[in-house]
Amino acid sequence: QQQQQQQNQDASVQGINVSQFVVINSSIQLFQQYPQLRQHVAAAINQAIKEIIAPVVERSVTIACITTRELILKDFVFEQDDVMKNAAHMMVQNLAGSLAL
Repeated sequence: QQQQQQQNQDASVQGINVSQFVVINSSIQLFQQYPQLRQHVAAAINQAIKEIIAPVVERSVTIACITTRELILKDFVFEQDDVMKNAAHMMVQNLAGSLAL
């Protein structure tokens, strides 16, 4: 399951392209002399984002899972398993989403 999640993350990261958002000041002499460098800067930024997203998401999910486990065990110790499972599922989704931002 963890391998499947990693593959899903890799697939979603593959779709990121920041080149349309990269704005380079046209008065920079280096980019006037070598305009092809604009593409390389955009590619470097894109690669840096791809490299950092997976560890950040993984860390957020890990923190959310540990936090959820501890809170659910404390708060729902006398509840039925279905109630505990539903509460844990909702909590980990919200925590992981918030932490990843």
